[in-house]
Amino acid sequence: MHQHIAAKLAQEGLAQGGLVRLRVSGNSMAPLIESGDVVLVRHADPESLHRGDLLLVEREGAFLVHRLVAIGARGIQTKGDNSSHADLPVTPQAILGRVVAVEKGGKRIELDEGRWPMVNRTLGLLGWCEARIFALGRMIERKLARGDGRWPRGLASLGAAPFRWLTRLLIGR
Repeated sequence: MHQHIAAKLAQEGLAQGGLVRLRVSGNSMAPLIESGDVVLVRHADPESLHRGDLLLVEREGAFLVHRLVAIGARGIQTKGDNSSHADLPVTPQAILGRVVAVEKGGKRIELDEGRWPMVNRTLGLLGWCEARIFALGRMIERKLARGDGRWPRGLASLGAAPFRWLTRLLIGR
């Protein structure tokens, strides 16, 4: 019940233009955001979003922080940096806000300053490429009717290796 109340308070705070601090659980955005890190989220109009932005999304009653990789006719598509495949598209109404800072290890990373806007745009493009490679692998697997899952995992790992390397290089870890 406490989680539901906290979610509603966060939604209301963001809708009123406030800044919301949330502790992250899970490692879908590792290495930039890891379990236990804190993200600072501010309301963002869907028209102001760009590929690479880190978004707070409501999906099936839960909060999710993932990177925006594509905006299209089907909606806004996000992806965890530590995942090979993209999430299902969401409507603009599911976007609660944009992550503007990350607190980790006693340091605060301001995502709107210095190199971070360029780093995030680059990671958004790399994430989109990785998701497309993974989707291509799934399509090839279906066409070959092998069903053993080797094709998408193999093709996705081809895309994932440079993505993971560049992610660590770009964020300095």
